[in-house]
This record gives sequence, structure tokens and C-alpha cells, in this order.
Amino acid sequence: MVSLNLKDVFFESLNYPAFARADFFLIKQRGSGWSPAVYFKALLIQYQDYNHIFLSKLNGEKRGNVNIEKQNFSIQVNVPNQPGDEIAITENLLREQYLAIHTAIRHVQIATDKDVIGEAEVLACVEYGLLFIFKQFKDIVKKVQALPVDSNFELKTYLIAQDGPFINYPAFKKSLLHLLLNGTERKILKEVLKRSKAAAIEIVRLWNEKIFDFQFDKRLTRLTGNDYYRVEFNRKTLSCSWWSDPDIFSVKLHDFFVLQDLANYAARVANLISEDVFQKEDDKQVVRKDSFVNEFVLGVHKLLLNGMDELPIKNLIAKQQKEADFRNWFDTWFSALKWFPDREVLKENGFIDLKLQTSFGRIVVEFKGWWNSDKKNIIQQTTKYLTDFEGEAYIFIINHTRRDITERYRKLITDQGNGYIVGSWQECVFQETPYCYYKSIHKNGFKEKIFYHLIFQYGIK
Repeated sequence: MVSLNLKDVFFESLNYPAFARADFFLIKQRGSGWSPAVYFKALLIQYQDYNHIFLSKLNGEKRGNVNIEKQNFSIQVNVPNQPGDEIAITENLLREQYLAIHTAIRHVQIATDKDVIGEAEVLACVEYGLLFIFKQFKDIVKKVQALPVDSNFELKTYLIAQDGPFINYPAFKKSLLHLLLNGTERKILKEVLKRSKAAAIEIVRLWNEKIFDFQFDKRLTRLTGNDYYRVEFNRKTLSCSWWSDPDIFSVKLHDFFVLQDLANYAARVANLISEDVFQKEDDKQVVRKDSFVNEFVLGVHKLLLNGMDELPIKNLIAKQQKEADFRNWFDTWFSALKWFPDREVLKENGFIDLKLQTSFGRIVVEFKGWWNSDKKNIIQQTTKYLTDFEGEAYIFIINHTRRDITERYRKLITDQGNGYIVGSWQECVFQETPYCYYKSIHKNGFKEKIFYHLIFQYGIK
């Protein structure tokens, strides 16, 4: 067996990128003769020793200079087995090593975890998870309803790490069916699942009646950055903990959940209990869903609210006419909504488009500046991107003139040369607001395609 003084391993790992160090530690452990528990405990001791030295020297320096910042401080230490060689230990280096060690430990835990979760524990986890979601939804409603007119509130995404099936519909369904097939009386299950069903129904009600409409409240914003709620569920204690450190939390296996995901989960659980346990199909829970055009309009609203803080508008006002600025901004917007953009510049003709794989199917968005001389061909250009499997597309027109172009654009689109079906132009009012987008139907060969038109008009006189 190798020595458990792992200073040389700790420093040798620094020859590799941070993302590869966990694998390096795993390879070293397998060849050491020591069990993972012993080896990684010894490696953590090395980390703790250097972290203690770093903090002690930092505190000593601060006594003489209170302006020293932790992120800019470093200490020099000798590299084992390399006389005369020194390396700078910084806060960032220690953090990288901590994450690498814990990522390696997590890999070992996943590979060796043979713990079987019984049906009763699954039901307990599901109930806890639903009660957690119910409390979150109630708190959101309470906070928004008490929100002053001139305040803002952000509807955030949840990052959830779970070591049990707290929010896991397939595991719940499998356990419930197993209990029924093994003769568990429905009378007993009704009592056991009573709280879970009630919580799930309340979650759906809060979503449908309150939270769904919050996204159209001008005081609220949708998540476009990386500021998430981070939660970890523990099945052995039926508890959860909140994390503020994104780097350390990233070591844990976790999933993304927007609020609609949580409402959908609750609806599926409630419906399964109703159908399989209570044997009722007349109280099915249905979740109100966003449409793509709603999400697109909410993005337009966000961009207008931010105004000159956003690069597309800043460049537009400076008369730097760049369709790609808008395409890139909406790339980020849709990515934050867990949709998968395939941003593409078609090099042979220079057209700017955005292709998305969403829960609504594959969607094509064409971005076109009103200054662009080929705007009259936009229907034909966009139609080329559509296959027989796509029946609709979206056109985002950027108005740089500071004058309303709606009527001129309508005449351009409804020209018979575009395959326009007479009478199909429609003005669509968004959620009882003054904002309108437009819809038209065009014939391409024997097939009809629907086009949605969003006109971006900033600073109209």
C-alpha cells in the first residue's frame, strides 16, 4: 500500500485542468490499495491543512493591513519532492481542490450505492416533496399579493438535489402500482395518500388561479441569469436544506424545475391517486400551460423594460443596425426557459434565424431589421426553413425608424405574391394589455403555414 501522506498527490493534480482532477484522484485511489473512505479522508486532511495555513496567514496579514482581500491573497508553499520549487496557494486554487475531491467522493457514492428504497419510504418522500412545493407556492402568492406597486419580484427556477424520490413521478407510480398489485387495500392507501392528494390539488389550484397570471404582472420578472434557488432533500431525515454556494452545490446531482414543472408534477400525482386509488376520473387536474408566443412576448416585454441597459437597444439607438444582437438576446432568454436554441447564421445567404427545440416542438424564428432591403421576401425565406412537421413560424421585425410601421408591414405581408390567404391577417391582443402581435396564414404549394409576427418598436414618436 502507498503512504497516506498525500501531499504529492494533492500537488500533482495541479498539473491537470480543474475539471479533470476528480478523475485523477479516482485513478490514484484505485491504485493505492486503500479503500475510498480512507483514501479520500486522507486527501481531505491535506486540503484542510493547507486551508488552515492559508486562513491563518491571511488573518495575520489583516492585522497589519485591513484592506487585504481574500480573493487577492496568496501564500507560497514548497512542492513535495521538488526542492526549491514553490507554488502559490490562493482561495481559488483551494476551492477548485475542494470541489474536485468532493466530486470524486460523489462518484464513488453513486457507484457503490445499493440502498433499496421501500414503497413506504417512497410515499413518505413524495408527501414531503408535495408539502414543500405547496409551501413554496403559498409563499409566492403571499409575497406577490403584498408587493407594493413600485417593487419588483423575480420568479426563480429551482435547482433540486434529492437522494430519494421527492419529486420523481415514475418512482411514485411504480411504488403505487406495486402496492396495489400486492394486495394493499385501497381503503388503507386512501388514508395514507390523503395529505399528498390534498397538497397536489392545492398546488395546481394556486398555479392555475394565481401564479400563472403573475408572469404577466409588470412588477414581476422572469429569470434570465443564474440566480436560482438551490435546495437539497435528504430522505433519511425527511428534511431539506438551502444552499447559497453555487460551486459547491454543483457537485451534487440536481435537476432544474421551473414553477410550471412543479405544478405539472403535482397534477400527475393527484390524477394517479384519483384514478388508481380513489377510482375517480371526474376530478382530473389540468395545469394551465404557457404557449410559445406568450413566452416570446414576455421576452419582448423584458427587453423593453430594460431599455438602454440591453445591448440590442443600445446599438439600435446608436444607429448600429444589427439583427444578430436581438437574435443573441433571445437565445439567452429561451435558454433560461430550458429550451434548446440552435443559433445559426446561414452563411450562403446571411439570413439570421433561431431554431428551438421546445415542449411545443421544433420552432423557427426569423429576425429581420426593417432597414433590410430583402424584407419583402421574408415569408419565402422563412418558409424554406420549415419541413412538413412544422406548421408555424415566428417573425421578429425590428423597427429602427421611431415611427409606427405596422400598416406598412401588414401591406408587405398580405401581398398575394407571398401566398397570403385573403382574410387571414389577425391582430392578437396579449393578455388584456395594449400590446398586439399579428397572425397570418400563407399557402406554400399544397400546404398552409401559420406565421406569427412580433414588431419591435422602441422609442416610437
